[in-house]
Amino acid sequence: MANDKNLIPNSERTPIEIKEMTSNGGKRSGEVRREKKILSVSLKVTVSLSY
Repeated sequence: MANDKNLIPNSERTPIEIKEMTSNGGKRSGEVRREKKILSVSLKVTVSLSY
C-alpha cells in the first residue's frame, strides 16, 4: 500500500517516466472502459432473455 515514504512526486521524475506513466494510464483506462461496455451489453442481453 502506498504511503508518503514510497511516493515520488512528478516534479522529481524525468519527462520520459511521466510520459510512460500517462501512456500506461490511458491504455488501462481504455481497457477498463471496454470491459464495462461488454459487461453492460451482456447484462442487457441476459435480462432481455429472461422475460
